[in-house]
Amino acid sequence: MNILNRKLHQLEKNVLPELPEEGTTRITWDNGDTDLNEAENELHRRATQILQYHANELQAAEERGDTTYNPLSTNDQALVEAANRRFMARILDIFQVFTDAFVTLEDPMANWVFYTRFYWLIEETRKFKEQYDAEEEVFNLPGYWELCEGEQERRLAPVYAAWNHDLFTPESFQRYCEQHHVFKTTEEIQQFIANRTPEQARQDELEEQQEEKEEKAAVERNARYLKEKCPTCAEQCDWFKKMSPNNQISPLQITESPKI
Repeated sequence: MNILNRKLHQLEKNVLPELPEEGTTRITWDNGDTDLNEAENELHRRATQILQYHANELQAAEERGDTTYNPLSTNDQALVEAANRRFMARILDIFQVFTDAFVTLEDPMANWVFYTRFYWLIEETRKFKEQYDAEEEVFNLPGYWELCEGEQERRLAPVYAAWNHDLFTPESFQRYCEQHHVFKTTEEIQQFIANRTPEQARQDELEEQQEEKEEKAAVERNARYLKEKCPTCAEQCDWFKKMSPNNQISPLQITESPKI
C-alpha cells in the first residue's frame, strides 16, 4: 500500500463516516471539521486520480487498436463509488437547504408535494432522453440517409411504437403517483409528511381547534367594543375604521336616541 493509500485508509478509518451528516454541507467545502475536510478531500483527489489514470489507459489502448476492456480493480472501484456517494450526498444536501429556504419553507406538506413533482420530472426527463437516444441510434446507422423513405420508416417503426406521447402531462403524473403509491389515506399522509403518530396528529388537531376558538372569541370581543365602547369616543380611530369599513357615521351618532 503506497503512502497515499495508507493515509487515505487511516483518515477513513478514523473520521470519515459512510455518508456526510445532513445540513453540514457548505459551498466552500469547509464543513466545520478540519479532519473531516481533509479526509473527504483526500478521498475525492484519489478517486479523480484513479478515473483519470483509467481514462488515459483506455485512450492509449484505443490508439493501439486494442479493444480489450480492463475494468477498475475491486479496491479502486469501491473507492470511486464511495467518493461518488459522498459527492451526491453533498449535492442533495445543498439542494435541500435551498428548497427549505426558498421553496417549501420546511413545510412538511410543501416538501411532500414538491419532491413528488421533482422526482416525477426527473423520471419523465429520463424517458424523454431514452426515446430520443433510440431515434438517434437509428439515424446514425451507416447509410441510413441514403435509404428510401419507406425503408427509413420501417427501421424507425419499433422506436415510434414504444414512443411516449404524453410525457409531462397530468395523465402521466397520475400514472407516476399510482405506480409509486404516492396517494395515501389521510392518516398515512399525516404520518408521512410530518413523521407523526396518529396520537400526535390528533393532538395537533385539538390545538388547531383551540386556536379557532380563541380567534372566534377575539372577534366577539371586537364586536362588543364596536357596540359598547366605540360610541363613547369623539373621533373614529384607525382600529374602528378597520373593523367597520362600511361605517360612515361618527361613534357619537350611535348614542343619539332615535327620533319617534
